[in-house]
Amino acid sequence: PQARRDRFLRQPSRKMLVVGGDCPFRRFLAHSFKMAFAVRDAGSHEEALELAERWSPDVILLDASPRSRSAFATCRKLSQPAGDDSPTLIVISSKFSADEQVKAFESGAADCIAKPVDVVELRSRIQLLLRAKGPDSSPEVRRQIREGHRSQLRQLAAQQAQEVIATQDVAVFALAGIAESRDQETGD
Repeated sequence: PQARRDRFLRQPSRKMLVVGGDCPFRRFLAHSFKMAFAVRDAGSHEEALELAERWSPDVILLDASPRSRSAFATCRKLSQPAGDDSPTLIVISSKFSADEQVKAFESGAADCIAKPVDVVELRSRIQLLLRAKGPDSSPEVRRQIREGHRSQLRQLAAQQAQEVIATQDVAVFALAGIAESRDQETGD
């Protein structure tokens, strides 16, 4: 299986653009994929837009750090060549709420990955996305990928809703405890 996976990824015509984040993180990703892709990196979203237009990468790894407010706008612009010509965009972030994941998908991302990045998992996701986008992909495979994303988002939303309810319960009990501990005569 490893040889087959490596054969799939080792196509000299495949190009990857790594965007944003700090320089060591970009270098880490570039080094992790240099055997499978021709890799370039861009330190800014503006540089990424220029490079993507000139170089036409197959895969773009976009770091959507909390400091960067332009990540989703950049994602939208990078995914403009619609259909099979658009690059496969994967958004990476240290903090991903369900709302941020929805924004990423609506902006054209094919996938979202939270930091710390597991390179083996990222490689598998890239392989799956490229296979689904390839000439042998079927509408059924693409539908399964979309459903997987939707299912993942629903699970995240349900988990966050449960966390909010649990937090509300703790706050109510804490306030009730404070109210009960007050002296009836002095109010202290």
